[in-house]
Amino acid sequence: MIRFFLALMVLLPSMVFGNVFGGYKLTDSQQRLLSMAYVIGKQYDLAETTQAILFQETLAGAFGDGIGDKSNGHLKESYGVMQIKLATARWVMWKKPHLMHEFFDSYPNDYELRDRLINDNSFNIRIGAANLYILRQYTNNWVELVVAYNTGLGGMRTLPEPRSHHYYSLVVSKLLNVIRPYNKHWLGQLF
Repeated sequence: MIRFFLALMVLLPSMVFGNVFGGYKLTDSQQRLLSMAYVIGKQYDLAETTQAILFQETLAGAFGDGIGDKSNGHLKESYGVMQIKLATARWVMWKKPHLMHEFFDSYPNDYELRDRLINDNSFNIRIGAANLYILRQYTNNWVELVVAYNTGLGGMRTLPEPRSHHYYSLVVSKLLNVIRPYNKHWLGQLF
């Protein structure tokens, strides 16, 4: 079923969706990634959350090389459209081994994993959505979930009030001003 929706969103004429949402003129590539994130995130009942974080992290793939903050060293860099760290990807694959087996013949080394996170948007979004699903099991509410995606569970737990974390307000803004209007338009075109 997921493959059907992924194929459908690629085949639909992108001109149908060429509108401005929340002040952002979305490119065809951004729209494909947002649609993909919706389908993948829906598996975990986190469709809009996955989309909002995708848009917050990289404006749905609009940023160049797929590598985030490079100041922390090789193992702390974040990669791809959902800005996934290697340690996070390994943790998610440990918790959800089907993701590793679906994309790799054996346990990947750092370079293989990094390459897949940067160059395979479907894999990157699947890891990001699965990470959100796993984090949801360790958090008490949506606010904590969103902040934990950005800071990690340990970082989120040190905050006296996660709702005041800047990342949370950015994700909420993207959700309300870009993602929901886009989905209303996009899903309206599908059905």
